[in-house]
Amino acid sequence: KCAPVDDRGVIGDPVSVSYALNYSRGQVTFPPDQYLAVARRALRNAAARAASAGYAVESIGISSQAQTYIVLDARDRPLQPAVVWTDTRATREAREVERAIPGFLRHSGFQRPLNQLFLPKVMHAQRSGAWSRSRARSFLLLNEFIIHHLTGLAYGDEVNQGMGGFYHLTDRRWSERALKLADRVSVNLE
Repeated sequence: KCAPVDDRGVIGDPVSVSYALNYSRGQVTFPPDQYLAVARRALRNAAARAASAGYAVESIGISSQAQTYIVLDARDRPLQPAVVWTDTRATREAREVERAIPGFLRHSGFQRPLNQLFLPKVMHAQRSGAWSRSRARSFLLLNEFIIHHLTGLAYGDEVNQGMGGFYHLTDRRWSERALKLADRVSVNLE
């Protein structure tokens, strides 16, 4: 969804662009290039609506389903399809996070780590050999990925990174425990 807004709220009806997720083999994924195409289409349509209402676009704000992520290589190319937040394959890893990071509510805002969160998903993907650790350079949430392709910058926020488990919300810093936990996952390439 996308909509032009001013200081009073939404101007006209929001633009909605539909797409179908891939639910094969117990996963929920979507091609990153298609996410970009959907975002561009929605932004173009919203900008056209703003123009037809007599407004000029001054800035763009982007948010997304927080735990959908994309792994990029050193040339900013996706190494796999985007893993959508509703993908629940990381159950084992969520239990590992729960044991390794006590007080997860204070850490990330959830009572306990869920299999839909960024940290357990990255651990699961690493363990399953979905991509090579040596090739992975960046892990961007969906909104960060879209912003990166529009601006060339990787920009995120504390809340989304905290909810995902990598950023300690209360202490307002990257979580050393989470980073070490993600780094020590053994990879099984069989």
